[in-house]
Amino acid sequence: MLAQLGCGAAVVDLLAAVAAYPKPDDKIRTTSLKVQGGGNAANALTCAARLGLKPRLISKVADDAQGRSILEELQADGVDTSFFVVSFTYLC
Repeated sequence: MLAQLGCGAAVVDLLAAVAAYPKPDDKIRTTSLKVQGGGNAANALTCAARLGLKPRLISKVADDAQGRSILEELQADGVDTSFFVVSFTYLC
């Protein structure tokens, strides 16, 4: 079987639902908020893992709650994160 290797950002997506699209300068409240992993490479390799493949992602996350959440979500889906860099900050 061919290996699947991706290199790219692994991020957190914040998906907010609102009752109506806001007008410019409006302040509105969300009706719900969902937090989930995202990023092109991370999403694609998550799909590959769910299809039964064994993908590996090269990326970097911060050593904070969001970074740990990204790692846990990818690992739970079967993506190999052994080539991740975990640092004080996400920035280089």
